[in-house]
Amino acid sequence: MSEVAIFKTIKPGIYASFQDLGRFDYQKYGVPVSGAMDAKAHRLANYILGNPAHVPTLEITLTGTKLEALTDHWVAVTGGDLDAQLDGDSIPRWEALFIKKGQTLNFKGPKEGVRTYLAVQSGFHAPVFLGSASTYERGGFGQSLAKGDVLYAKQSARKMVRRGLIASERPVYTKTFTLNYIPSSHQSRFTEESITTFHQQPYAVKRGDRMGLQLQGGTALQHRDGADIISEPVTYGTIQVTSSGQPMILRADAQTTGGYTTLGTIMTKDLNKVAQVPPGGTVYFQACSDSC
Repeated sequence: MSEVAIFKTIKPGIYASFQDLGRFDYQKYGVPVSGAMDAKAHRLANYILGNPAHVPTLEITLTGTKLEALTDHWVAVTGGDLDAQLDGDSIPRWEALFIKKGQTLNFKGPKEGVRTYLAVQSGFHAPVFLGSASTYERGGFGQSLAKGDVLYAKQSARKMVRRGLIASERPVYTKTFTLNYIPSSHQSRFTEESITTFHQQPYAVKRGDRMGLQLQGGTALQHRDGADIISEPVTYGTIQVTSSGQPMILRADAQTTGGYTTLGTIMTKDLNKVAQVPPGGTVYFQACSDSC
């Protein structure tokens, strides 16, 4: 069956874009992986609707996105709580929801977390670049949502059993996270006191986007012999430290190589926390031991 128009964009919001599980096998050409920042929430949205994990969802950031339904369809909202409302009434996350033509889906603003994922039954029909529908505007691979954009599902709605996640399986997003990481070989380039400080002091979220999350701690970390290194591969979750002595966590749209010392890489199981920590939130770091 051919794709079907499902939403018209009334307001695009701060940043909303199609994302899937990422664009692989092109890092050697300098192309970032991209993909859903909170891959767990993306996968669960598709799971609830019976979609394959890789089909695109709409990643919505912070606030302001408003969509008008152009047809009856099944949808699911997962990830952060952006106060999603259907015709002014709050809707549940983590379960299938049947919407009707003419209804308005509005994401008012963050109450918990900063990113939510909207999935539609059969998946969104989105442009594919190098094997992925993940939007990466800096590389010219798609663009974020704009007013008036019409969004398409791959197929018309079909009958399904309404289902969702039980409460114990639903991720909880807070303003304070502990991030487990795997230490890098560069730790020897920092003073012992700095490594101790890194594990003990809280770091406030200073600013961030899909490329990286800048943190601010009370005590700057000290290098033994400068912050610059010969460029080496980096990935989503790499913890870089520039000459400022403040760490930065690379995220989904990060470059493929970097020339700053690193302290390690956030474990995959904690990347959803990296995606959902809010502005002004706090993170702590914990080195992974044999029990991780």
